[in-house]
Amino acid sequence: MRKAIGHGVSFAVMALVGAFGVAVVACASSSSSSSTASGCSTPAADGGAAPCSVQPGGYPAADCEASRGECEVCATCTLASSCGNTNECLNTVDNTGKTKLALRVRRLNIASPPSLKDIIVQRTILNKAMDLANPTCSERGDGSFNWIMQIDTANNRLITGGAAPADVTGNGSYCFVRTKLNGFDAAPIDVKLTKDAQGRYATETVPVLNVPIFVQNKRDNVIILPLRGVTVRDITVSPSGNCIGGFRIGGLDSALSCKEDDTSCSKWTTGASLGGFVSLEDADKIDIVDIGKTLCTVLTSKTGADNKSCPKTAAGALDVQGDYCSTTNSVGGCRDSFWISATFAASATSIDPNPTDAFCTPAAQ
Repeated sequence: MRKAIGHGVSFAVMALVGAFGVAVVACASSSSSSSTASGCSTPAADGGAAPCSVQPGGYPAADCEASRGECEVCATCTLASSCGNTNECLNTVDNTGKTKLALRVRRLNIASPPSLKDIIVQRTILNKAMDLANPTCSERGDGSFNWIMQIDTANNRLITGGAAPADVTGNGSYCFVRTKLNGFDAAPIDVKLTKDAQGRYATETVPVLNVPIFVQNKRDNVIILPLRGVTVRDITVSPSGNCIGGFRIGGLDSALSCKEDDTSCSKWTTGASLGGFVSLEDADKIDIVDIGKTLCTVLTSKTGADNKSCPKTAAGALDVQGDYCSTTNSVGGCRDSFWISATFAASATSIDPNPTDAFCTPAAQ
């Protein structure tokens, strides 16, 4: 049973969803279990990680549960071997024995702020953009948001950034964007990693990380995610080197033709946590072309006299507030920013070390 989204959703969020070319529907929420179409035993709570909940300035638990954890206890859905390793993370590349682990983020679960944590934004924008365009593998996205990374386990380094549009089925190689997009330098960062006694990695703080999202894979329609003061924590890499987090077949609902119902059970479990901030000044410079508004309006749900950007004072200063201060790196205070936190899952992929794509060559800068 599905119901239309209505009350409690801001106009900016609804418009943003429309910009990504998706229908606005959501599953009706229910805490009760239900039988599957095949007669499989009823979904049951996974009973694992705690729900994702975090205050500004905080970090969610790396393995926090973004769904209700009501996963099918007998997985009747099956995927072809060409879809990747279902026992790991649908990886089609094997990193076993490698010291340089290439990975693509497969799921980014926003924990804060509320305007981005909204289930409509999560499902119809982030999940759709990160899921690949491969319905036979229960991947019904468009592969337009490609956040990739390379973990160098021999030298304890992480390179991460956005990738140029690539094969939307996930086959082939990705390359790091190295160019200026909409006034922002979009290039990968190379940062030191530390490893704790449990084998989990953490980065030092990254001052600037601009990650591009190519809306519907159009190179002339780019949204920049302008992260500042970013730290990634509790990165747990699988023994094979193929996964951060993992894939669970019980997240495919046999009653929904093996589609994911991400409110009941996410098909991805996460294994890393990140946090940083987005300044409202930066956000107001980022035009979301398809809705004719800026990222600032999406974050604040407020629009100025021009019906495009955030409200301004008579002196031209932004007349909106966030929940974080960029100058003191603390909660509250000047309130010129919003704290962004999330968890993510990633799987092994291929990153081209010698790309020819114009977006990925230093000359493009």
